[in-house]
Amino acid sequence: MAKKVLIVSAHFYPENFRINDVALDLSHKGYQVEVLTGFPDYPHRKNFLNFPDEKDSHWNGIRIHRFRSISRGDGGSLRRVLNYLSFIFACAVAGLTRNLQKPDVIIVWASSPITVAIPAIWLKKKFRAPLAIWVQDLWPETLQELGILKNSWPLAWMGGIVRWIYKNCDLVWAQSDGFRQSIQAWLKDTKKIKVLYNWGDELVFQSSRIELDSDSRFKILFAGNLGKVQCLKEQLEVVEKLKEEAILWTWIGGGSEEKWLRDEIKKRNLEKSAQVLERVPAAVVQNYGNWADALVVALQTGPALSQTIPSKLQTYLLWKKPVLGMINGEAARIIREAKCGIAFDPTETEAFASALQKFIRTSPKDLQTYGENGQAYYHAHFSKRQILDRLEAHLVSLMESK
Repeated sequence: MAKKVLIVSAHFYPENFRINDVALDLSHKGYQVEVLTGFPDYPHRKNFLNFPDEKDSHWNGIRIHRFRSISRGDGGSLRRVLNYLSFIFACAVAGLTRNLQKPDVIIVWASSPITVAIPAIWLKKKFRAPLAIWVQDLWPETLQELGILKNSWPLAWMGGIVRWIYKNCDLVWAQSDGFRQSIQAWLKDTKKIKVLYNWGDELVFQSSRIELDSDSRFKILFAGNLGKVQCLKEQLEVVEKLKEEAILWTWIGGGSEEKWLRDEIKKRNLEKSAQVLERVPAAVVQNYGNWADALVVALQTGPALSQTIPSKLQTYLLWKKPVLGMINGEAARIIREAKCGIAFDPTETEAFASALQKFIRTSPKDLQTYGENGQAYYHAHFSKRQILDRLEAHLVSLMESK
């Protein structure tokens, strides 16, 4: 009889998260997969206004149970807190009242907030099933670094919740080696922790191609969310230092800082060297990667953030282009180890600009070598097939041990 898997996640198809691939892969391998999730609202609720109002549906053989919670809205702090709290309650009620099959294992996709695991723990106790959690953001460390939690007592309170969550999970996947070290501070039973990297967006290679205007300048691309942690101020400082060079620095995406970025480009008179393009579907993003000469990954510095490997790094490696890292920690280590580009602490804008000034004069052959090095490193460490197979092997071992 086929094993049954229950996935608990704040996000699922048609939202674009890797948990979709996990569900599809397990389903294709013969597992009976059910998903407990909310209605789609990321990155913008308005994108899903015409989404069917169906609480139960099927997608590629996967049964999806949806429930209503307070939406994220404009992303303000109060709205986010209400979204997090209402998700816990609504998910628990749905899990206890819907006609769910008794799972052999439960998986939690723990992008922020990690509190999505709370109703999954209740379901673990109800069904007496082992629980695995895939940690994508470090709590409470990241909240402290971003200034969301500043006082000691709320940090201690959240730390207590995180400790309780890890203790009640039977398997904790960390998305990097750095994550594993941080999780060890909260979980005494370190044998529960296993590293499971994210993979790049391999589906982009199945997309149709679009033609983009050629440009003789050295084209630098940042693709993805334009938020507070993406070091947009530091990126602009580098553009400003190199505005006499023949470069075109392009941001493509959207986020809370998009308007600020557009305004700053005008304010600093950088329109000849920089541009912000509208967000495009994931299926065509790689066209811009092919168009660019180098790709930027940037992340604010800090003990927790430095342990994060932004998923765009894996995708960049897959795209076979040189990587310019305004980043430190795990991601910087990968860039240097792969020999696929340059990496500097994001605060070192002077040193980065100086290195980039030399880098843009790199020969086409050497640029190609950087790209080839990155793609080879990706296939050795981050390919989706090997990671999904490793995930299944962990689940099989977990189910057999219970």
